[in-house]
Amino acid sequence: MSNARIVPCEACRTEGRILHFWGRDWHGNDLGWEEDCQHCEATGGEVIETQPITLDDLEEHPEGLPHD
Repeated sequence: MSNARIVPCEACRTEGRILHFWGRDWHGNDLGWEEDCQHCEATGGEVIETQPITLDDLEEHPEGLPHD
């Protein structure tokens, strides 16, 4: 049994667009361009599948489950 969850896109950080920036002009304006994030299809989020935690999972990791 799995559950779909929506999480923030790691590539664009929920913006849905990626800025390619290379500096500023003489007036201080940003130089670069933006494009839709191909990783999340410009939605800012991505769908992942999760699995429920079982008692066996907890016994395998007595110090706690790994996290970021």
